[in-house]
Amino acid sequence: MISHAFRQGPAIGATLSLLFSKKGQAQAPEPLLTETVAPRPRALVDDYLRVVGGDPKAWAGRLPPHMFPQWGWPLITRTLHGLPYDLTKVVNAGCTWTVHAPLPDDQPLQLSARLAGVDDDGRRALFTIELETGTERAPGALSSTLTVFCPLPRGKDAPREDKKPKPTVPADALPIGERRLPADQGWRFSLVTGDFNPIHWLSPYAKAAGFGGVILHGFGTAAIAAELVVKNRLSGDVDGLSGLEARFTSTLRLPATPTVFLGPPEGRRTPMYVGTAPGGPAFLVGAVHG
Repeated sequence: MISHAFRQGPAIGATLSLLFSKKGQAQAPEPLLTETVAPRPRALVDDYLRVVGGDPKAWAGRLPPHMFPQWGWPLITRTLHGLPYDLTKVVNAGCTWTVHAPLPDDQPLQLSARLAGVDDDGRRALFTIELETGTERAPGALSSTLTVFCPLPRGKDAPREDKKPKPTVPADALPIGERRLPADQGWRFSLVTGDFNPIHWLSPYAKAAGFGGVILHGFGTAAIAAELVVKNRLSGDVDGLSGLEARFTSTLRLPATPTVFLGPPEGRRTPMYVGTAPGGPAFLVGAVHG
């Protein structure tokens, strides 16, 4: 799988460009940015699916929607250039995606992205980026959003905010499956996505950053949860899952064995949680649509 690292140049370059971009006066909503990228190599797609616990045969001829950060990251980062914030401190706060049509894997991907909103309350800024993915055969097949969290500098005399209690898995949530994740899960996910932030694979760096050890990517947690729902709730039918919402609420330290829990359905929307036990901390809070 190490060979996939050599295919991640655009994603790595986009991250470096973002980290070294200059502050500006850009505001949301910003103009729409567009780009066409080459089809994803099938070997990369299949290895990505194996890393997140999916079945490559179930996704034959198409792309899994939760893989959108891999092809969309370079364009996503361009929407953030010129913002008046310290972008070296941003972290992934959540994502959503909605499938409108199957996304074929053998055509160039037509992408469009824009910075849809900036919510600045003086303590932190939340950036909402919208990304559309399609092909010539399936225009607008996938709609996705990414929420980025940016902490803001605190003044010397700023009052300390009371910490809010972290979300937990509801006591009545139903466990539907678990996945054992090895210590190198973050490294494996980096190879197939291009997100090589060292907090996910370099333990000394992650400890120095205050995480106590390497942590899994939020996108990785969401993808694993989606595939467990497909496998254990939808009998492997990838068409049964039409959308996902995810808010990343706590770091998932590796190695770990997280469990996916579902709440009572609310129409076509079913609340979803990733944690270790009912009543315990939730690493992800969201919902699946089907």
